[in-house]
Amino acid sequence: KQAGLEVAEQDEPPQESEEKEETIDSVEYSIERDDRSIRDAEGNSIFDVYFDTVVIEGNSSVCNTINQQIEKVKDSFFTDIDSTVKSQTEMAKESYDRFGAFQCSAEPEIMTNGGGILSIRWLTYSYFGGVGVGGAIITNFDLKTGELLELDLVLRNNITTEKYPLGVYHPHQELH
Repeated sequence: KQAGLEVAEQDEPPQESEEKEETIDSVEYSIERDDRSIRDAEGNSIFDVYFDTVVIEGNSSVCNTINQQIEKVKDSFFTDIDSTVKSQTEMAKESYDRFGAFQCSAEPEIMTNGGGILSIRWLTYSYFGGVGVGGAIITNFDLKTGELLELDLVLRNNITTEKYPLGVYHPHQELH
């Protein structure tokens, strides 16, 4: 009681039970090799088969989602090369002394890690005793959600007309 008035205790506002995850601008990561190379009886690698996996550090749902998406990329890589490795292993054994180890690999390069975007390019390489083939797998992640971003490729041809001054094949004004 204060000056003859009864003061009721006020309840504090309820606390939110769910913790909000902070927005991630960039991520910490490490590289781990998933090595599935084939070796001969002496332990020599006759067919180097590996995928260097980018592992996002942290336990947030965003980090977990990105790591799950990267696992799918790795699984797809191994699925795609599985029949090639099986069909070429005997040839690799027979030609090891002449050509060295055959190879199917993917090595990552972080293209962007900031501004809420993570872009990874895996340089893929296959070598079969004199013939080498390179390629790339590119993945882009939204660091707010961890989801893969879909990017549209727009090619430009410099042909212009009065109706399309930005270019006949450029996205037209109504799409901007």
